[in-house]
Amino acid sequence: METTAIRNEDGSIEHPGVIFNEFIIRLSVSMSKVAKTIGLSRATLHRICHGKGRITTDIAARIQAGFGIPAQFFLDQQTAWDVAQLEWSDYSHIKPVADSVISQYALKVILDDFSVPANDPAMISDAMGNQSVRANNGAG
Repeated sequence: METTAIRNEDGSIEHPGVIFNEFIIRLSVSMSKVAKTIGLSRATLHRICHGKGRITTDIAARIQAGFGIPAQFFLDQQTAWDVAQLEWSDYSHIKPVADSVISQYALKVILDDFSVPANDPAMISDAMGNQSVRANNGAG
């Protein structure tokens, strides 16, 4: 299941902290109460809510525990925002190790090994997590 990132009026991807800030405002809860509830400093929460800080896995889990919003929602939005902020020209000096067609084929083979449908990129992280479990258990 692929999620669609939330965008603002100009079409750019919205920072997940700004989305969380809107949620806080609509609940009419103070920033101090939210910070205390989820165990963050008010300064950290303020940076996040104003698009200056990241929603990490830990913070997403805290939001889920405190408000019931799935952590994955904020993690997906943070990833989409991070990618949108990349300056791809910063990576122009990197020479490809393999042709993109070959790389995509190799990824499909790997996903097949994990029994992940090739057309379901959202399953990639689950597949990699399963590999970690197998590696840790010594099973192949």
